[in-house]
Amino acid sequence: MDTNTLTEELRALMPDSYTWKFGLYSTSKSSDGLEMEWSLCNMKNTIEHIDAIREQLLKKSVAEKPVIAYSPFQSGKENIYALDRNDELIKGQLADVLLSIKNGHSYQPIDFSVGVVRKPVGYAFYGELANQDGNGSSGNVLFMRRGNPFLSGALLCVGQDDGIEESSAPLLKFPASVDFLLIGGICYIFSSAIERDFSFENRHLAIARKKLESIVTEELVGNYDSFEKEVMKSKNAKKFLNFDDDILKHISRLSIVDRIEFLAPYGVEIDRNGKMDTIDPMQCEYIIDLLCRRSCIDPLGRLSVGNNITRRE
Repeated sequence: MDTNTLTEELRALMPDSYTWKFGLYSTSKSSDGLEMEWSLCNMKNTIEHIDAIREQLLKKSVAEKPVIAYSPFQSGKENIYALDRNDELIKGQLADVLLSIKNGHSYQPIDFSVGVVRKPVGYAFYGELANQDGNGSSGNVLFMRRGNPFLSGALLCVGQDDGIEESSAPLLKFPASVDFLLIGGICYIFSSAIERDFSFENRHLAIARKKLESIVTEELVGNYDSFEKEVMKSKNAKKFLNFDDDILKHISRLSIVDRIEFLAPYGVEIDRNGKMDTIDPMQCEYIIDLLCRRSCIDPLGRLSVGNNITRRE
């Protein structure tokens, strides 16, 4: 997952070797975050659009930005973020998107402008190798961009003999850029705007909930309710993408005396039962940072940074 890999995949992509579908999606709120609703449209010259996007990415976006592993703590527009398509954070949502595009209902562009289909918030070009058999192959390619491609209020177009005339059909515009790209089995995120549609925040919470169960199983926290409250805060749930089960197991194996000695440099205190004290929210923060490799020790005390933890084995 580096810039060279992405560059090689894009250069090797031959759009005319794929069968393509063009889809538009709208979103609605649900208990799981945002639900995407896909609608398909027939499109001419799809290969030309894909070629334009590919060339633009190679000339500008990929050339100017390094590719780094995805992290919810990285921000800004200076990087392209990457994660494997089977990563727990995106695997389920991506499978739903691909299936929805493959099986979505087809509509005419006019249906969107007259309200038959809800206003789209984004669109995608999805390609499968022409000789591909089955689901989930790394041969899938998906270009996604957030934004309604329909030009609002556009009533003029170039007609016959280069004359200007009114158009009764909606006009669309496709910038040669993307917010999300699946290619070579790797998901590349060019803009954090797309994370919302993939419900990343809800996935952070789901992953944190799963890891919380492991912590409870080891019976290492004193007050579960107060600890759960802190874990399920969005800012803390993100940290559980880097949860280190080895740290949890190591603490569990220690005697109470050794546990006190091991945890003291990280600001974590032990209650009268030998469990990590979770009454104080700050103590919960310390524990979360420790278990999720967000702690380090320096001469000035404990700082929350993204370095690897120093621990005993």
